[in-house]
Parts: sequence; C-alpha cells; structure tokens
Amino acid sequence: MDSLAHSLVFLTAITSALVGGVLFAFSTFVMPALHRLPTAQGVAAMQSINVTVFTPWVMVPFVGTAPLLVVAAALVWTTSEPGPRPVETSFAALVYAFGCLGITRARNVPRNEHLEKLPAESNEAAEYWAEYVPGWNRWNHARTAACLLASALLIRALTA
Repeated sequence: MDSLAHSLVFLTAITSALVGGVLFAFSTFVMPALHRLPTAQGVAAMQSINVTVFTPWVMVPFVGTAPLLVVAAALVWTTSEPGPRPVETSFAALVYAFGCLGITRARNVPRNEHLEKLPAESNEAAEYWAEYVPGWNRWNHARTAACLLASALLIRALTA
C-alpha cells in the first residue's frame, strides 16, 4: 500500500506539472500568436483547437489527475508507514480539482462554447474575440498556477 501511495503521488506530481506545462504554453505563446492573426483566422484556429483538444493524450492527464489525487490522498492518510505527507497531498488534490478543473468548467469552457457558435468571419466573432482572448487567458493563467502549485505540493509531500 505504501509503494502504491508513493507511486500515485509521484505520478500525479508529473501529470499536474504536465497539464500545467500545456496550459503555460497556451498562456505564453499559443494565445498571443492566435491574437496576432487576423481575427477570423484566430477565431477559426481556436475553434479548431477546441475540437482537437479532446484526445486521450490531453484528456487522460487533464481529467484523470483529479481522481488519482483523491485516491493518493486517501491512501496516504490511511497508511501507518512513513511516506508522502498527507496534508500536502490532500491540499494538492483540492488545488488541482478546484483550480484546474473547476476554473476550466466555470470560466474557460463557457467562453469556448460561445466562440464555437460564432461564424469565424462574422462581426459578432470579431467583437467577441477582442474580449475572449484576454478573459480566457486570465483564467488560463490561474489554471496554470493551480496545476504547478499542485505539482509543487506533491513534490513537497514526497521529499519532506
């Protein structure tokens, strides 16, 4: 059980960092690059990204990290042997669940769904794009920070 708990904490530290890295890339160069394109091209590119993101390579670490963190935290709390620290592991689970998945569902997905409905060449898309990019990116920065904080907490749980 201890090696399973340790392995899950280690795995989720990696997947949290991986997801944070993907989100970091979006914040630092993908969205700025899309914003530099002519509006219709930026909108069309983001609409395409919002369709192609739904692959196992993205969704398994993105969504799968949260339940693995819950299992890891439960195992860490129930073991009697020294191992990963339970407080850091549990806090990492909360940070990831609310800071990554919660923000995604509450802030980024609604923006994506609204953008998806707009014809890329329309005036409505152009008007929305001007507010979409800064708003989407602001919440993406928060998701990035949450993922990286969760990863740091898990590393701390393993090394303290």
